[in-house]
Amino acid sequence: MKRILITGASGFIGRQVVAALKGRDCEIHAITYKQAAILEHGVHWHSANLFEKESVALLMERIKPTHLLHFAWITTPGKYLNSMENLDWVEASLHLLRSFANVNGQRAILAGSCLEYDCSYSLYSESKTPFRSSSIYGTCKRSLFLIAEAICKELGISLAWGYIFHLFGPFEHPNRLVPVLIRGLLEKREIPMSHGEQIRDFLDVRELASAFIELLDSSFTGAINLGSGEVRSLKSIGLAVASKIGNAENLQFGKLLPRQEPIQLVPDLSLQKSELKWTPRRSFDQSLEEVIEWWKNRSE
Repeated sequence: MKRILITGASGFIGRQVVAALKGRDCEIHAITYKQAAILEHGVHWHSANLFEKESVALLMERIKPTHLLHFAWITTPGKYLNSMENLDWVEASLHLLRSFANVNGQRAILAGSCLEYDCSYSLYSESKTPFRSSSIYGTCKRSLFLIAEAICKELGISLAWGYIFHLFGPFEHPNRLVPVLIRGLLEKREIPMSHGEQIRDFLDVRELASAFIELLDSSFTGAINLGSGEVRSLKSIGLAVASKIGNAENLQFGKLLPRQEPIQLVPDLSLQKSELKWTPRRSFDQSLEEVIEWWKNRSE
């Protein structure tokens, strides 16, 4: 039986992975920096600070996981891109991997980011697009992958790295795009936006959790893009939210200057299709309806 250890288990992605693993033939151990409350029954919860190396090593000795899913990292909007804390997470992640190897861990799945790529391109391919991040976050993620790949090869650990693109879903930070749109339109507030012509691949975080579990169960090693396979403009997403809530007149397109970012940022999902043979179950429309209901319930 797999004994799976999940870091960042109470976070945006981690909590959905924990929920998706429930009911499977595996033993689930979840690490959260917060107090280890029972967030999901049938899960072994552990409260730990991954920056405390001795505590991590002792916890790893106690659990002796066979599989590792590592999601913990700094992700605070407006802070994470160029925070020096990214350097701390590289060090903590490498120590986590070494501790995992010391207890004969077999397979490790780590969360990467589309921001590792050279953002001057429009279609991101694992084998063709250069990696040249413009942020400390992306540079640190890329550095971790290269070091982890070498370490795991030397220690005999099977490693896979999933590049994450654009997400939305329950428990998302309220300052990110989709929650801003939903909450603003529900409250009938004006929402200043850029022109909205930026093209992105948006994926329900619950579907991403499913993709990571598929990756965990597979024999794939190396790095792989994970996405929905559908592209939309930010403007179309705003209008889609407004079509379900109303108050479309409150979307102020062109009010803000666009950030320095690529107009098109889309993953090549050839590997996802050929190696994982995975596609999302929910449509974008279904996901959006469910997420709107989730935010409605939060505001009541």
